[in-house]
Amino acid sequence: MRTPLFLFVLNLILLVLVQPALAQHQPRQWTSTQGKKITATYVQQNATHVQLKMPAGNLVAVPLTQLIPADQTYLKSLVAPAANPTPPAANAALPTNVTLAQIQKGAASGNAVAQFLLGERYLQGNEVEQDAAKAISWFQKAAAQGNAKAQTALGMAYTFGVGATQSAKRGSLWLEKGATAGDAQAQYLYGGLFASGMGVAQSYEKAFAWCQKAALQNVAEAQFSLSNYYLTGKGVKQDYATAEKWCRKAAEQGLPIAEYQLGGYYVDDGKGIPANPDEAYKWCTKAAEQGFSEAQFRLGLFYTEGFGGKKDEAEATKWFEKAAEQGHAAAQAKITPVEAPSTDPQIVALQKAALAGNASAQFSLALRYDRGRGVEKSPKRALHWAEKAANQDHVSAQSFTGFCYLQGNGVTKDTTKAAEWLQKAAPKGDTNALYLLGFLHLNGDGVEQDHAKAKELLQKAVDKGHPGAQELLRKLGSQ
Repeated sequence: MRTPLFLFVLNLILLVLVQPALAQHQPRQWTSTQGKKITATYVQQNATHVQLKMPAGNLVAVPLTQLIPADQTYLKSLVAPAANPTPPAANAALPTNVTLAQIQKGAASGNAVAQFLLGERYLQGNEVEQDAAKAISWFQKAAAQGNAKAQTALGMAYTFGVGATQSAKRGSLWLEKGATAGDAQAQYLYGGLFASGMGVAQSYEKAFAWCQKAALQNVAEAQFSLSNYYLTGKGVKQDYATAEKWCRKAAEQGLPIAEYQLGGYYVDDGKGIPANPDEAYKWCTKAAEQGFSEAQFRLGLFYTEGFGGKKDEAEATKWFEKAAEQGHAAAQAKITPVEAPSTDPQIVALQKAALAGNASAQFSLALRYDRGRGVEKSPKRALHWAEKAANQDHVSAQSFTGFCYLQGNGVTKDTTKAAEWLQKAAPKGDTNALYLLGFLHLNGDGVEQDHAKAKELLQKAVDKGHPGAQELLRKLGSQ
């Protein structure tokens, strides 16, 4: 449940307003000191804020100091002299930076906001021992006083069985209360119940209506869901342009699935929206960088197929691997060589462990492919499995991978790449890595030529008994 601190504070302001509306009021125009005009209905006020009901039904709290003098004068005319200007203790406002002690005191005295906040503390285990039952108890106290956030929390608890016996019907009743009171999260969730038929009779029209209310209050998930209603034509007339508009709103708030879907709108002209490779890459990349595996896989396909003229196998592999690491089956198939069937139980066990991500098994399998032991010799598969293990910080695999790039075994020779892997293994004392990296520094191949560094590395390799390091040291001494 997304409940940012500013929403807590806003509820503190709204729920401690002590001056009730003296009569039913009609909508009127209100003007801010910056000249912005809105039409809204007066609800109630206190010494610092006025609560207004917007045409969409949501409530907003506006600081009196942000209204022009004429509006402030009008508000003063609505307030009858109070016999006792001090608000009741049960509704006393809490400080903005509330402490646990202040929340507990407020909750005990009957303050609905404090009761809700204390319920949140117990639900999350924040400065108190986590206790879902106590959380529900405090939510119930606050909800009974009309606290919309507590009503929403109770609705979620009953709907999903968190700290309470699961009852979608009971959950729907509490979510309805929160949604009707204007809580955006409740509106989104209540709409979701109508879409799925959980606890209520399924109705896409009602699902759309409640989702729209939440979307208009800037709930990113609701905006994305609203986009899908327009996309599929469920509960509303199908409209691709409006679907794209709401998807963009959610994407601009950083919702990964919305970023991914927005990128998809620009792949082709199939939805009446002109293809735009730059926009497709932009939004898919945003989602991929947040770890959304479908977006990572799509980017891999883009670069593999050269979508928008951007063919790049290295970039494709990078994104396929990121998706594969998260268990994306199609991505795993893209980067993992199909293992030839084997009747050797040892090979079968190695293959199974390697595919499951075991670094030692991956390196062992790499050596078998390198030498053709029990499997058909394949330098390319040897490098594939060695690099997998190397990426898991397997030192011998890092050294072996560096050697493959240095020799061009299973890959195009690349001394710079070789040096990168050897520099990972050498500081960990791998004898071959020390020797090979010393060789590269001696010749300035893939790294800066540095005889002092070469001598240091080769001496370490000699000390570890490397047979070829002594000869290179001798050469270095004669130069």
